[in-house]
Amino acid sequence: MNTAPQPAPAVHISSQAQRVQNDLKGLSLLHRFGWLRAPELGKLFWRTQEHASVRANRLVRSWAERKLVLVRRLPEGAGQAVVLSEAGARLLRDYADIDAKSGKDWGETRSATWVPALTWKHDLIAAGVLAELSRQGYPAPLAQNLRGFTRRSTSSLNSWG
Repeated sequence: MNTAPQPAPAVHISSQAQRVQNDLKGLSLLHRFGWLRAPELGKLFWRTQEHASVRANRLVRSWAERKLVLVRRLPEGAGQAVVLSEAGARLLRDYADIDAKSGKDWGETRSATWVPALTWKHDLIAAGVLAELSRQGYPAPLAQNLRGFTRRSTSSLNSWG
């Protein structure tokens, strides 16, 4: 008699339920990082999948069409930043119990042209490194934690001199 454990039967979830799961997971990543580009979102969301960036682009397009995110073009050809809209933040508050806020105030408008926050390059590099570490299976701290550590380290170094 074979007493080996049997695999659990496959659970089928509807495409609508899968979409909601993807929305909540991806939007919570945007909330945690503040903003992301699709390539970093793809690495964080689908760590080992070859076409993670393509899937992330599709997901961002879907979110933008449903007004769950705001998409902003970054300077210097750096791609598009994606932040939570009020509707995306509300979805996280209502269905994931996450105290999310819209990213509409990230950056500013000058002479009718949107410009990102001054830290955008640092944020982009940090998100890229953290996404790659996460993709490789390392526990990656949040970008905000990294930024806070950098500030604390710098102020500690300045107090030594």
